[in-house]
Amino acid sequence: MSNMKRWLREKHISHAALAIALQQSAASITQKVNGKTPWQYSDRLKLNKLFGLSGDFIDDFIPYEKEFPNPQLSSLCNRDDNPFPLKENALSQVAA
Repeated sequence: MSNMKRWLREKHISHAALAIALQQSAASITQKVNGKTPWQYSDRLKLNKLFGLSGDFIDDFIPYEKEFPNPQLSSLCNRDDNPFPLKENALSQVAA
């Protein structure tokens, strides 16, 4: 699943709502979210300005967890009494 597809689901943002924000058609956004059409530079700029998303995140060059780490999991794994501490990049290796 692409970072953008997961991000939209977790934020409860529909393709239609994102299309309105980016002044595009819902069909165009669906194509981009599903990886059938590439995100344009202007899309990346608007997504960064509106939502703070990086171009690397939008284009799936970095794992989702790098942009949006799970604070509950991080706090659990970094506890002193955790017998199985995770390395910082362990989640990204699983996701890749």
